[in-house]
Amino acid sequence: MMELLERQLERLVQDAPLAALNAVAALEGTVKSVACRAAADTEADGLSGEVVGRALGLSEAEARSRLLGHRLAR
Repeated sequence: MMELLERQLERLVQDAPLAALNAVAALEGTVKSVACRAAADTEADGLSGEVVGRALGLSEAEARSRLLGHRLAR
């Protein structure tokens, strides 16, 4: 899914760079919102930092930092 999105955005960059910038801005807002909700739900599920880190390929400290960053980015 992400690869397809990237290819479509790259095509848009070539054809209409301003439209690509608008699309990226919209995606940034969506990603920020989804990341915040996902972090909140992950924390609400009571998953340990170790479990989250393993799932994300991060250390426990890095996972906790990432969750906190997403939660604070509201």
